[in-house]
Amino acid sequence: MGKRLRIRDRLLLGIAVLGDVSSWAFEGPSLQLGKLKGVLPPNYGNTNFTQTVSRMLRTGNLEKIIKKGEPYIRITGVGRKALVRDFPIFSLRPKKWDGIWRIVFYDIPEEQRSKREGLESKLKELGFGMIQKSVYLTPLNVTDDIREFLSENNLTDNVFVTVAKQLFAGDPKVLANKTWGLEKINDQYILINQKILEGNKIDEIFSDFEEAIRKDPCLPPDLLPADWMGDKVFQEIKELMKR
Repeated sequence: MGKRLRIRDRLLLGIAVLGDVSSWAFEGPSLQLGKLKGVLPPNYGNTNFTQTVSRMLRTGNLEKIIKKGEPYIRITGVGRKALVRDFPIFSLRPKKWDGIWRIVFYDIPEEQRSKREGLESKLKELGFGMIQKSVYLTPLNVTDDIREFLSENNLTDNVFVTVAKQLFAGDPKVLANKTWGLEKINDQYILINQKILEGNKIDEIFSDFEEAIRKDPCLPPDLLPADWMGDKVFQEIKELMKR
């Protein structure tokens, strides 16, 4: 599994899956903790939960809204941006691929290693996959995002961005599977689905789900395997949390 999530990130993840959460002002923090069972540590108390949510409201990761006359808490743009850094799946997955690959290739000297690592981290955050050393690509329309990053970090002389309709690299689905390891991710989703059917504990299921969606590159359906289980499992997790 990747890096360990902070409580803030776990809470953002839980609300992102479950949807807007009604305010604890009426239901009480114990009921809210129950809704997020499996997301937060089992020994996480009401006081800690209330303090965390209050802090996230102050920092702008969460906000209070009124829906049908009732108060709810939802993730803000700031909170969603923080969430996407760990889970690309929560970016906007296009319904259909436009057929264009966005390609980044670079030559950054060793004395600027920190900049190179920062670039690679940003590329992964935006959903890019590495096809060979110093060459990344994505089917997502994030060209403006990466160009803005390059300008802000003075990397425009070392990094090149281009787009291509054809790569002459064979079947796009095969390329996507090889670049992002989609079959292995799908195997994880299939295992999670099996655990849901078997009635395993929610904290175990959600832990496996967290690991899988951290790796999910959020590709358009055109590039996913025919038996892709990601979206189905996402909905099953959501319904499981609601129950």
